[in-house]
Amino acid sequence: MYLLRLALVLVLASSAAVAEQIPATEAVKHVGENATVCGTIASEHTATSSKGTPTITILETSPWISRAKGR
Repeated sequence: MYLLRLALVLVLASSAAVAEQIPATEAVKHVGENATVCGTIASEHTATSSKGTPTITILETSPWISRAKGR
């Protein structure tokens, strides 16, 4: 019985951890949700002097890239 409960907990935990995969063009529609955004990285910056060393990535379809290119 213990193994059955353990298996059920592991299955439920692993299924809850799987995030939906969305294209970068759809990311703005999913703000506040957990999702995996797929696309080409246009630029990346790792803030090595910040707490936790966050990495900022800008995807090719980002509005910031479009503005920079004059689109």
